[in-house]
Amino acid sequence: MMLSGRSICRRVWRRGMGNLGHADNLLNPTYGRLASSKYVRNYDPLHSGPPPFGMYRAFLAKPSVSYAIRVLDFEVDRDRGWTVFQRALDCDKPPNSLLFEKMMRFCKRFSPSKAPAVLDVAVRRHIAVSHATMRDFLDSCLQTTPPMAREAIDFYRKCGMRGPMSVIAIVEMCKSAGHPEWGIFLVQDSIEHSLEFSHKLVALLAECCGAGAGSPEAADAAEQLLALMPSTLIRGAPERNSFPNLVEALLGDSRSVRAHDVLLLMDRYGYVPSQETYSDVLSSLAQADRTNRALDLLRNMANRKRVANAGSFAELVDSCRRRSDVASVTELHRYANEHSALLLDHRVASAFIGAYGSFADRPALETLHEHAGNNGLVDDESIAHAFESAFTRCDADRVGAPRADQDLRVRSGGRGELTVG
Repeated sequence: MMLSGRSICRRVWRRGMGNLGHADNLLNPTYGRLASSKYVRNYDPLHSGPPPFGMYRAFLAKPSVSYAIRVLDFEVDRDRGWTVFQRALDCDKPPNSLLFEKMMRFCKRFSPSKAPAVLDVAVRRHIAVSHATMRDFLDSCLQTTPPMAREAIDFYRKCGMRGPMSVIAIVEMCKSAGHPEWGIFLVQDSIEHSLEFSHKLVALLAECCGAGAGSPEAADAAEQLLALMPSTLIRGAPERNSFPNLVEALLGDSRSVRAHDVLLLMDRYGYVPSQETYSDVLSSLAQADRTNRALDLLRNMANRKRVANAGSFAELVDSCRRRSDVASVTELHRYANEHSALLLDHRVASAFIGAYGSFADRPALETLHEHAGNNGLVDDESIAHAFESAFTRCDADRVGAPRADQDLRVRSGGRGELTVG
């Protein structure tokens, strides 16, 4: 017996009820049956074939927010997905946070560049942005070429969604965009919102500070991170690579004392700075005439079997000269004698010549002059002039006089040994 058209519709309607409204089922009974089936509930648009046919057309014929949410779960075409979202916004029923969550997931999968536009609509319509929406938004921004770091930062500020993973995602995005310094603001922002600072988060934020070295903002952020480290907000020892970045940011704004504090903290955690880091801080302290700190740092370097480079060591000698610290220059001369390569550097030799000339220490100057002659340093015009000036200050014979001229030549018998005059 043949069934009437009415009984067919009634039969489809009964089997397709599912969770769909009456109007949707009457409009497209086939969709109603599919949407309530196990096939659709388990559908994966990334690993399956085309979505169930008729869903997109059915939505266009009778759009609704709830229908759009279902369609976005299965849609794979970026243009159709965007159309569904736009039509849902025009429905009589106002959109809810779930619609934006589904649309952002769609953007992450198929249309990352549309993510900022979707979030902009949510912000303008005062829709609460869920953590899932924000996470998918950040993932979308990271997928574009180049990454949409600026857009991510702007919406991070607007939406107020704070969390360690979001901060890490934005920093990674800034790094991928080639501008890790853009993430400096996250230090203050994270402190204000009482976020938990993991070792990874601290290391990434310190990297932002190091990348922004030379700006007061980077140095301020570095000081804030430095203040956090001994506190209970960070458990255990921070990652080793956090510290050189903090030093770089602080030295970039001439904050030599705070940079030295970083080295002291490293010592507390059992980390030994590199020779380059040591020398950079030593140079900055000497230039700022923080001589006592610089001398303490040099002694600590000696204990750690680290040798200062010639440039920073020469600056420390000059710092001692400027404050007429004869005892410290004597100590530095002894240090240079133990590391003889230092005295072969023209900068170090000139620094000692200037110091002994300033102190009118003729015996020490003559010893230095002998060493310079034995090692060919006096052949350099600048070294010769430095000796001439220093001997003049000591009321000694000029370098051009017969006795001094003889002293300038390399003496027989090998290299003279350094002594402190």
